[in-house]
Amino acid sequence: MFCTTLRRRPSFAPVIPTLQTANGLALHESKLTTHDLSLPFNPTVGAKTTKTRRHRFLLLSPSAVADDDRIEETLKRIHRFASLTGGQDLAIVFLLSAPKDARAVKEYSGADTDGLCTYTKLQATLATRTDIPYLALLPLSTLSSLPALLERYLTALATRPHPAPPASQAVTNFSLLHLCTAAPGGRMPAQTAYLVSDIFPDCAALAGACTAGVTERESSPSQRVGEGRGVGVSASQIERDMEMDEDGEGSGKVEERLVRLKALVGEQEYRDLVQFWGDEWTVD
Repeated sequence: MFCTTLRRRPSFAPVIPTLQTANGLALHESKLTTHDLSLPFNPTVGAKTTKTRRHRFLLLSPSAVADDDRIEETLKRIHRFASLTGGQDLAIVFLLSAPKDARAVKEYSGADTDGLCTYTKLQATLATRTDIPYLALLPLSTLSSLPALLERYLTALATRPHPAPPASQAVTNFSLLHLCTAAPGGRMPAQTAYLVSDIFPDCAALAGACTAGVTERESSPSQRVGEGRGVGVSASQIERDMEMDEDGEGSGKVEERLVRLKALVGEQEYRDLVQFWGDEWTVD
């Protein structure tokens, strides 16, 4: 199937007759809200052919990344596209050549539309987005070669060796750390995660520091136990704080780490991090 909205896109409208012909891909027109093409393919595992699956494609042209506003809109669309399956059976086709159609030329005017440059620009941008899973980005030299490109890609995909699924890996502190933020999207930037891990050895230490910060350390650990106030702080954490205070490495040491963390990651990232742990402890 191909999305009916391709008819309104000058960059890709000329290829529609080819997509519909029997010598092309023999696709039917439909309303696809998140992608442009949906093609069947039969992956082969060992000597067996599995049941038919559908591979979805997003079609992009250089105008999609011509300026910052368009890049932002394109990334939002790619994010919605990737959320369909988390990246499985999804790919992006990027048209490199400039169109000859007059309407399409108007669409490209006033923007950086060099095919290879914009392709590389999108590739580099996607590499920095931890909220978007890996998606194959297929360069399309000319619009007329779209059916051949799709057939080659699906054939290679269906016949390539499929290794046995890896054994489930133990969840590490670092993998959990990426999720410890109240930021939109619910995932911490990779650079922030590295900085946090440099200061706090594990999630338990980070949680203890952030939840202790909920009370802004208005009282000592012993006072919190005596008054039964421990808001946002577990009993085990209070005991650890008391032990650390005896060694001279208690609240002052923790606050030093928090101050250092805030200086490294910035006000907003720090606030999202502390808010995450504060919200979690409030729910508990």
